[in-house]
Amino acid sequence: MKMKKRLFSVVLILVMLLLSVSVQARSDSNNGRFTDVNEEHWAYEHIELMSKYRIIEGYGNGLFGPDDRVSREQFAKMMVLTLQLETVSPSTPYFTDVTKKDWSYPYIETARPYLTGYRSGSSFAFRPQSDAEREDMAVAIVRGLGLSISGVDLSILDQFADKSTMSENLKPYIAKAVEEGIMIGDGTNFGARNTLKRAEAAVLLARLIVGEKVVFDEEKVIIGDEDPITPGEEETTPVLSVNVLDEKIKLQWTQVDDSNFKYYKVVASKNDPTPIYPGDGYMQAIGSVGSTETYIRPNDNINNGDTSKLLSGERYYISITAVYEGDNRYASNVIQVTVPTVAPEPPVDTSNRTPVLEGVITGGGLSLDWSSTNSSNFKYYKVVFSRNDTTPVYPGDGYLTYISDNLDSDYYASAGKSYNGGDIGGELESGVSYHVSITAVYKDGQKYYPSNTISYVLP
Repeated sequence: MKMKKRLFSVVLILVMLLLSVSVQARSDSNNGRFTDVNEEHWAYEHIELMSKYRIIEGYGNGLFGPDDRVSREQFAKMMVLTLQLETVSPSTPYFTDVTKKDWSYPYIETARPYLTGYRSGSSFAFRPQSDAEREDMAVAIVRGLGLSISGVDLSILDQFADKSTMSENLKPYIAKAVEEGIMIGDGTNFGARNTLKRAEAAVLLARLIVGEKVVFDEEKVIIGDEDPITPGEEETTPVLSVNVLDEKIKLQWTQVDDSNFKYYKVVASKNDPTPIYPGDGYMQAIGSVGSTETYIRPNDNINNGDTSKLLSGERYYISITAVYEGDNRYASNVIQVTVPTVAPEPPVDTSNRTPVLEGVITGGGLSLDWSSTNSSNFKYYKVVFSRNDTTPVYPGDGYLTYISDNLDSDYYASAGKSYNGGDIGGELESGVSYHVSITAVYKDGQKYYPSNTISYVLP
């Protein structure tokens, strides 16, 4: 008698139980696994799932610690295990504060595409033992699910009173996570800088499995000892219709037989007139048999297809593949469509990006004050000194410090302060004449906007 070994079925069963079955009716629950997580705990099902597959395990004493903090290096390991990434250990570390001797080194290096870091001059730090934060999770989930942040509406964040606490560079990812319903706030705040707890990590990482970014090793779990019944082809083949809208394409199809159903795959190909999963890759995976519509948009990712993205103005063959247990696949009819053209982004206001600098010797140092610049796409100010360059500018002349708030437009410089790069030689010195300027750095266009230069002998 044949044995079917397919772990994803277990995941699917757990999800169905989460949605429709009472706790008392579960037959696959590991009741009593942890003494500090009972069946009434809000994250019980997800903790069971993530513990079962050894992604977030307990402490070995019957405790899970649902409210314990997750460090950034622990989070890196969780991402690697969830996405089943093959670990790498490059000879040269990417982060300045993570060495090859650290236990977390291969996990951090492997999960780097899904993580955040901290810029320090021209290098990056990871801060492995610092707390992982909710905004870090937003980045990881959005990237892990392959969601595009292109054109995301940042105004969705206006609902949160603590919007200003969010890291500017991470706001598009947070907005996407909120837009997709992956992460929510508490009704008032989002809590971007709140420490990520183990229970919350279990819930959110489980969504990578449920969303089917992850398909586990088929040999891990025995589901049953009978061959699945293959439904008739007339009940398994979806019928597709397409409606091209202004800036997206709406796909609708008929529901198929749910017996042994696994998922739908949305397939797009530039060259194959009869595209089918897995040969032509896929754009989306949809795990609910009752979900019979979706949208695809310009620049959406195509996984393992003959092109990596859905390009505006190009024609594609579109189909839906219904996939069943036993590796049975049934492709819908094919519709060729031209991807709509996305309206160009409005021109960026690049006016008022050049600061005007003034300075005065006071209290044994140099007090600097400059005009605030345009906040749109602002990144930071760099305070720049040089012994020899009469028009110093970042990055060529290094920097003394950087300021990430465009309204914070003053700084006090004195002898003994450390300097990064340039011709300073390590620290500012008394009695030395310096040329000083401010470089406003932006994320687009010209990027560097140096102020006027002032020259002073530092007391």
